[in-house]
This record gives sequence, structure tokens and C-alpha cells, in this order.
Amino acid sequence: PQAICALFDDVRPRIEAVTNRALPALTQVALGATPEQLAAWQKSFDKRNAKWRADNIDAKPEARIAKRFDSTKENYERIYGTLNDEQLNALKKDIARSAWDARASMVESMRRQSDGLQTVRQLNKDKPSFDAAKVQMSSLLERSSTGGDPTYRANIERWRKDSCESWAQLHNSTTPEQRANAVAVLKGYEGDVAALIR
Repeated sequence: PQAICALFDDVRPRIEAVTNRALPALTQVALGATPEQLAAWQKSFDKRNAKWRADNIDAKPEARIAKRFDSTKENYERIYGTLNDEQLNALKKDIARSAWDARASMVESMRRQSDGLQTVRQLNKDKPSFDAAKVQMSSLLERSSTGGDPTYRANIERWRKDSCESWAQLHNSTTPEQRANAVAVLKGYEGDVAALIR
């Protein structure tokens, strides 16, 4: 699990580097956003939130677990290729005992959406200089990255640990063919990230 978590930790600074490179373009988009675009963003958020709530909170427990299983299986198979029955059964057990909290995740997601829209609306109202707007956008990205609530940040760390352990368990059960597939896929991702950083 430590090695898998270390991999997550290694990727995080690379993502931040890509985000920092994109900051000027994001700032330009924010400063140029029209009221119609902001209304469309809000409508898109509302639609996505309603579907997410239906799938992850309002649905029956067995349906929620099945949805998470399908999504997680798809993510793992994108890296390793087809999983065998033993691996799929272990994955089902991991998901069933996971400490992940759908309600807390939704609250945080909606907080980030509201924070983003409010920040862009304020920029359009105040019309600051580009450099001042870039500082505000950088702060927004930082708040989105870390999470607003200390309890949520603690939960994220716990969920991350669960994910690391689940991934490590799956990785330890993989065949040579599945590992070769993972190496090829991850090398492709590494090339994509390097290209984005450049």
C-alpha cells in the first residue's frame, strides 16, 4: 500500500504543475465569462448533481454498490485489462466495506461549484487587472485542491488510504500479462503528462 500511495503522491505535483501552466488561460476564460455562460454552468452543475444524487445517495444500497463497482472495475481494467473472477470478488468486498461517504462528497463538490461560480461572478463584477484576477483564480484552485472543511480533508485522507490498500491488493494479484498491460498504459499516461507540462 505504501508504494501505491507514494505513486499517488508523486503524481500530485505533476498535476499541480499542469494546473499552474493553465492558470493564465483559466483566468482569461473567467474574466471573459458572460452571464449566459455562468447560467449555463449553473444549469450543468444542477443537472450533474441531480444525477449524482440519484445514483449515489437516493438509490438503494445494493444499486449504489453496483454503480461504484462498475465504475471502479472500469478504471482498473483501463490499466490492467480484463480482471479475473477472483480479482472482481475482492474488489466487490473492498467496495462494500469502504468508508467512503457519498453525502460528504456531494457537499464538498457543491461547495467547490459554488465557490467557483461566485469567484468568476465577482471577477466579472469587479473587473480587476489580469494579474489580480490570476491571484484570485490561483486561490480558487488551491481551495478546490485541498477541500474547504477540515473534517472532509481528514475523510479524504482516510478514503485515499482505503483506495491505496485496495489497489495494492489488486496489483499483488495481477498476472504477468496484466502487469505488462499496466506498464504500457502508464507509460502512455506519463508521455501525456510530460507533453502537457511542456
